[in-house]
Amino acid sequence: MKQHRFGVNTDTASAFLICTFLMCIVPLPVHSQEYQCGHSGYLWGADASATFEVFVDTEAVSLNFDWPQGIVDFRVKGYGDEPDEILIDQSLADGGLLILTGPGIYYITIYSQWGSGCWEVMIEPTTIPEEDDRNNTEPPADDA
Repeated sequence: MKQHRFGVNTDTASAFLICTFLMCIVPLPVHSQEYQCGHSGYLWGADASATFEVFVDTEAVSLNFDWPQGIVDFRVKGYGDEPDEILIDQSLADGGLLILTGPGIYYITIYSQWGSGCWEVMIEPTTIPEEDDRNNTEPPADDA
């Protein structure tokens, strides 16, 4: 066993680097939206953030967020293809469920206005809700 002068086992370090290299060059399975998946993390105080991509290859996907409600102010920003095109910017306290319609790639940033804590989002295929007829403001057509 070779020992570096700082006490690092070079055999172990070499094995770690080889595994890391292989993980970078070996293609991972392509994500299919037939099944749910998710992201999670921890935001450390105000202005902490995490960004992830969501590829919508179906009609729509739902993003259902979980966070320490009531003790932090976490917000979500959603971007389209253009980085300056903000599609959504809302507090999770206003609703932790987002629906993205496809096809397309969305960039989602979760960030903290204040407070620290864990967050998690589950992403799963969904359908776009049908518009309710009660919301229709047009008068009914005359049959005469």
